[in-house]
Amino acid sequence: MSRLLAFLRTHPEGVTPLTAAREVLGLSGPPGHLTTIAHAALRALPGAVEGTDGLWRAAAPAPRLPLGLAGVVTGPRPPRDLLLSIGAAAETPGGVTTVLTAIVRPAHPLPQGVTLARPGGPETEVLTLDEALAALAPRLDGAPLILFEDDEPAEFLRRALEAAGRPETPGEIVLLGPALRAAGLLPRRAGLPGAAERFKVPVPEGDDPGLRARATLGIWLQARERLAADPPPDALFGGLEFGPEFLDTLPSRPGVYLFLDRGGNLLYVGKAVDLRRRVRSYFGHARKRRLGEEDLLARLFRIEWEETGSELAALLREAELIRSKRPPFNVQRDTADRRPAAGDLALFLPAGDPARATVLLVREGQPVARLELDRQRPDSRALREAVRGWFFRRDRLVAGDPADSRILANWLGTHGDRQNLMDLSETRGLTDAVRRVRAWLADPDLFSERVYRR
Repeated sequence: MSRLLAFLRTHPEGVTPLTAAREVLGLSGPPGHLTTIAHAALRALPGAVEGTDGLWRAAAPAPRLPLGLAGVVTGPRPPRDLLLSIGAAAETPGGVTTVLTAIVRPAHPLPQGVTLARPGGPETEVLTLDEALAALAPRLDGAPLILFEDDEPAEFLRRALEAAGRPETPGEIVLLGPALRAAGLLPRRAGLPGAAERFKVPVPEGDDPGLRARATLGIWLQARERLAADPPPDALFGGLEFGPEFLDTLPSRPGVYLFLDRGGNLLYVGKAVDLRRRVRSYFGHARKRRLGEEDLLARLFRIEWEETGSELAALLREAELIRSKRPPFNVQRDTADRRPAAGDLALFLPAGDPARATVLLVREGQPVARLELDRQRPDSRALREAVRGWFFRRDRLVAGDPADSRILANWLGTHGDRQNLMDLSETRGLTDAVRRVRAWLADPDLFSERVYRR
């Protein structure tokens, strides 16, 4: 039943009983019989609802109270795949309460040089990962996770829940420290103890994750109204085309943002994993400006942005705009001295529209073409011409800026094992390469569960 509910949650558009019978229950036979059996299973499944269109969906979960979280995650980079300790805290009628402080006993030997975290305190338990997940899962499902500085414990729990086949899905992740600093409510270098003192919350002692989680949640409960009700002062927006409400219209997605003056001249280009958070950071209440920002904001009049779907696409688009527009406030910086990546690749990246995907073609380590394609009905002619032109014509030379190769090499060095990569040198010609690209685009798990490796 948990697999069936998890399937419904990953298909918010709704599924037919016949689809559930075949793809989740693993049944075969006449469609009428399968529909009858699946109907009975769906009706008996808590959290499943039938819509007026006859499709079944997971019921919208009730709003969950936030959960404070702290912990230690380590392991080979990447992924950080070993949870050493975990602490969680929840809001109760009597205040903030620690709900878990545990050392997590690993199922495999520790990497060389890594020791098991030993948080102190009488509440500390020693649990297996499955036991820790079972203890936290009822509180995790749909709950916002409040961490102070490091989101790795939350991301680890997301991956662990998926690997264990559990249907629970945590809510949004809130990094409290950066939010407080951007709002001018915390000095730039203040950590969790300093924030606890400022907000009159018991200061956590040592590395006990339960105490750290409780302090984090306590600070958030004290600060959330001020974070929501203390927008940047209107004085910051005098003479600009936009006001503070404009910042809330920015998407919380990867992209590039452009600062322009009153004459429409480009002043600055930046990239962001979260456009709303990054642009808002320039207008934080009483924030300390970096060198040159005062002059930039003094000339600013309008902000434009482009969604790119992924951080890598944002990096490459930023570099392209800096090269072509030469904005005066962009400091031309070295992108690192990593050797360019080698090989002929197709790299699949999310696009701004979930129904589309970006295919980045890489020849001999140099990004040479970027196509945004419909995942179910890609433009086969454009795809075929791009692949043929760059990989199956011997007279075509690699063109482009070497900086793009270094950006790509840095990205793959850090994120390569979590990206969808196809080695085009292993295909059996143009037709096979295009066929494989189309098949990967149509895979419903391309950007969720399944990650392809070279």
